[in-house]
Amino acid sequence: VIAILLVVSVFSMIKLKEIDQEYTFALEDRVHKVVEVSKIQNAVSLQGLNLRSYVLRQNEEDLERVEMRRDTINTTLAEVKPLFVVPQMIEQIEIIEEQQILYTQYAEQIINYINNNQTDEAYAILFDKAVPANQAIQTAVETIVDFQTKEMEIVNTNASDIANSSSILLITISVFGIIIAIV
Repeated sequence: VIAILLVVSVFSMIKLKEIDQEYTFALEDRVHKVVEVSKIQNAVSLQGLNLRSYVLRQNEEDLERVEMRRDTINTTLAEVKPLFVVPQMIEQIEIIEEQQILYTQYAEQIINYINNNQTDEAYAILFDKAVPANQAIQTAVETIVDFQTKEMEIVNTNASDIANSSSILLITISVFGIIIAIV
């Protein structure tokens, strides 16, 4: 009986360690990626708003904000890019990088047009090129967040399955141990 209880205890410890490792991985990897990519998403949204604000108001503060957002995007991208190893996610990160480069080029063109009082040309670049580039970045970020969320759900399901199977096994072994002790 004591041997059975020892086996059950060891088994329980192993299963609890597995669950702990699953959740630790989810928190350290998946959640971290979602948080970092969400920073990019927020900066991209604000970058677009700040650029449109500049086109409308021609205020230098808006340009400074565009630059701040651009720095946030580029810095966060550089930090998060090495964390992704799944080909589909690497592809989405590359889309973000490519579209951000394009967006930066379009923003410079827009600023030049505004500075030269060529408002119609600035609007054309803004709505025909810059907005779609910004939307492509948003779509790539959403794809990454969706993927990471699904992966977290898988970890949660796996950990729940391990806990459930461990519980059933522990109850079965305990009942069996009690029956052996009585007999």
